[in-house]
Amino acid sequence: MEINKATREKVQKTLKRMQKAIDYNDKEYMSELLYHLAEVAYFEGLNNGEERNSGNEKTRHENTVFLKERLDSEISKLLLEIGVPAHIKGHRYLSDAISIVCQDFSTLSSITKGIYPQIAKKYNTTATRVERAIRHAIEIAWNRGDKESMTPILGTAVIQANVKPTNSEYLHLIADYIRRNLKEK
Repeated sequence: MEINKATREKVQKTLKRMQKAIDYNDKEYMSELLYHLAEVAYFEGLNNGEERNSGNEKTRHENTVFLKERLDSEISKLLLEIGVPAHIKGHRYLSDAISIVCQDFSTLSSITKGIYPQIAKKYNTTATRVERAIRHAIEIAWNRGDKESMTPILGTAVIQANVKPTNSEYLHLIADYIRRNLKEK
């Protein structure tokens, strides 16, 4: 299996981070990086399989659009289920942020310099306003949402601690849940 240049660079960066994690004996970060490498291998395998089987650029583009629409639909449905109202800006921004994270988990490491500015540019606003709107959406869901419906998504530990997760924790938990569920379907 041949991997493309961008994927090879991602893997090399992750391996360098892995070496630093080993040097500092940071087991939690090592497991996170291993998970990331496994995801890259899994999705790269899927991409290579599609390329070998289809050979048709238009079909691949249609598949990508379909998967993106399916992902957006799942995210929106999930946000409504856990209590993020659709009428607030934070819902739209949170949906976009989760979509970005689902496509590349490494973006979570640069949420303030990567994700927020990217969304801000899309909606012609500032990164600060995006961050605030997402925080507001999370707070509304946390205070008004149904804790029982949040438990399978955010985890029992988060709900029992009754401490509102940060924006990046929330993004990570929801993106992880969605990616696991989309793989199962």
